[in-house]
Amino acid sequence: MYKEDNDKELEGAMNDAESGDDMEGTANKESQGSEIIEMITEDSTAKIVLFHDEFKDPYMQITVGEHRELWSCKSKMCRRWIARSYWRKRRKAARAEGIKTALTVIEGKACFDGPMIHLANRITEAEGAIWYDLSDPEWRAVKVTKEGWEVVKNPPILFRRYSHQKAQSEPVHEGDVTLLFKYLNVSDKEQQLLLLVWLISCFVPNIPHPILIIYGAQGSSKTVFCRLMKKVVDPSVVETTGFPRDINGLIQLLAHHWCIAFDNVSYLPHDISDELCKAVTGGGLSKRELYSDDDDVLYTIRRCLIINGINLVATKPDILERGILLELERISEEKRMSEGAMIADFEKDLPGILGGIFSVLQKSLQIEPSIKLSSMPRMADFARWGCAIAQALGQPQERFLAAYQTNINRQNDEVLAESLIAWLIISFMEKKDDWEGTPTALRNALIQEADDNGATNIAKDRDFPRSANVLGKRVNELRTNLATKGLYITRGKEKKRRYIYIRNDRKDVGSVGSVAPSSSTEATSPQKDSPSLFGPKTDKGDERDDSNKDPWDPETF
Repeated sequence: MYKEDNDKELEGAMNDAESGDDMEGTANKESQGSEIIEMITEDSTAKIVLFHDEFKDPYMQITVGEHRELWSCKSKMCRRWIARSYWRKRRKAARAEGIKTALTVIEGKACFDGPMIHLANRITEAEGAIWYDLSDPEWRAVKVTKEGWEVVKNPPILFRRYSHQKAQSEPVHEGDVTLLFKYLNVSDKEQQLLLLVWLISCFVPNIPHPILIIYGAQGSSKTVFCRLMKKVVDPSVVETTGFPRDINGLIQLLAHHWCIAFDNVSYLPHDISDELCKAVTGGGLSKRELYSDDDDVLYTIRRCLIINGINLVATKPDILERGILLELERISEEKRMSEGAMIADFEKDLPGILGGIFSVLQKSLQIEPSIKLSSMPRMADFARWGCAIAQALGQPQERFLAAYQTNINRQNDEVLAESLIAWLIISFMEKKDDWEGTPTALRNALIQEADDNGATNIAKDRDFPRSANVLGKRVNELRTNLATKGLYITRGKEKKRRYIYIRNDRKDVGSVGSVAPSSSTEATSPQKDSPSLFGPKTDKGDERDDSNKDPWDPETF
């Protein structure tokens, strides 16, 4: 950012500032602080703009050469700039206490006198356009509108930056996003379309993005796949990562990255799964502020997430229905190539891939307002934009919807195949028309069903609910999935007694073996009787008093 010949004088200024000179007393320190404030606020060259973000954190925008940069007033860069500026103007070092005093006043002016400006991470929407931060030394951004896209110097105040972020390659016009498939282990055309739609949708802000859930055997290039996706969407020093040890660490990771790839995951705890669901749909996330006992930092964020592992680790229904499943096949030795050579070739093609993405995004902005869907799926905004993106790619929206529907069917099959409770309920109801009882009675019946099928001591299994209350919650999570097997569940309460009704619609019921829990990574083939993506919505099962209703009345369900 600065010329090399200034490095030594900056280093000397900072060293003197840190050591300070306490001989001149507090009055002189306060005087120097006032002098620094005056120097900063009246610097016509720097053209400083003070403001605060949505978290009341103070920032300054400053002109450096021919471009403008954005720094936190609490950052090292801000302190270094003050020290350098003071040295250049006074030819003496600013004391650390003087800089601290000045920054305290500047932070106050930014928080109380400056405007509040919402800062985004990598991608945002402003002035009727989508903006993408290139994170380069010139602080340029890509502006995408219905009319076209361009690389803009000195964009509006839009983005905060983090130290892990890397500069993105400069995109070129006349690019081609399908160059990406030279480097990805995906050959199925329908999955290619679904993957392209997901990838381009990552450049659309303010909508939920499905989690890309990748699984497959060793040697299927899962990690490299994730690294390439990260390079395209949100280049960073940290290309893949694991899950932090606590929720606070996860929240900070989500806040600092637009796209995050979690690599080689073998187990997904329930609390982590719940936080990831919030990060998809934009739920509120809270973590304790550093060095504070009382203050919380509240985030409302949406992120683009990738998870990979040998097995399908995302098994809870709520996270699977927010996902897109992609199974990769092992790459044969004949098709393997040097990772270094492949990455080098990929970097050469990246400007064209990015240019192709922005060209498709421009067309999608034109098409999206005209998209009409008769009924909305779970990820409604993604489906709308997916239709627009598919058309911008030259494909009919029906082809995208069919590919998405197939993936949703796989999600449902995976939920049932991985759920011990689902398998036991299907087995228990195989020869029954209906069943009614309390959650405790159902838990006892499922334990007996497992015992009858040779699975003794099922109550001690990690995946089996420890109490009837937990079982009720698990059954409620599985209601939509079990409905595809013809098992319709409702709950009610009568005289403070909770009950569960299960109705077996025999014409829809599949065999128990078709959904038996298995450790195999092979996806179960979609069932013909799976619900349509835009079919009737299943009742969400909120608890209510049905004491005066026929439990098999259609309205009950």
